[in-house]
Amino acid sequence: MREECSDSCSLDANTAHKLPAAPPPVSVRANEIHTLAAACGQGDASAMLRLSEYLRQPDAPAPGIAVSGYEAGANMWLLRAAMYGERTAQEIVLDKIRQNPRFLNQTLIPYANFLPGKRTDWHSKGYSGHLLNAMGLLNFQPEENYLLAGINEQRTLLVWQEADSDSPDDDGFGAEDYYNMFFLDEFFQFLPEVPMMYSVSSWEITHMDVCKRQYASMVEAMQKAAGRHIKPALWTEFIPEA
Repeated sequence: MREECSDSCSLDANTAHKLPAAPPPVSVRANEIHTLAAACGQGDASAMLRLSEYLRQPDAPAPGIAVSGYEAGANMWLLRAAMYGERTAQEIVLDKIRQNPRFLNQTLIPYANFLPGKRTDWHSKGYSGHLLNAMGLLNFQPEENYLLAGINEQRTLLVWQEADSDSPDDDGFGAEDYYNMFFLDEFFQFLPEVPMMYSVSSWEITHMDVCKRQYASMVEAMQKAAGRHIKPALWTEFIPEA
């Protein structure tokens, strides 16, 4: 574990939106997934439904991704289409839940992550950029791995891109994982005005003053940026009763 933060983690106000977005590793009809992904990134619910339908086609597998992975991605986009107002998608979602009560647990990203403020922990599950690209989420680097927080009440989500790690010492202590941290909006698009933190651990942003200030600065910039965005109403009739 590092003993100081000022020379390790860093804040860059001009980098988050410059992260390279590689083309999805899909060999068939790649132009279509680019087009649909761009529309989904603008909040187009009908495009989300079409992307869901596209991902159910077995003729466009990316290397190393099983059919079940595509099915989970298709379920995710179907649910998102419904949440953003696509009436046909809403009917399909309700029908699928009636037929299979576990449907909501069969989405690539947990459905609770899409409910603002419901699940903002970042460590629930990791994803490869390769997988996210194949599902139409193109603002991730295919060779990297990511942890995704749930969408917060500002309609953004915190992304942790794996950066580095410290091995444990001889006594088995001191292991630490480091991440590049940045925010995306609810449609998985960059917020150009929001800075990014490099090579920082969860321990550092809660215990080291410099990193705590840098994290607070990033969050403040996110809140200002989010305040300028229109937040569409969400359809949530699918949520199970407590």
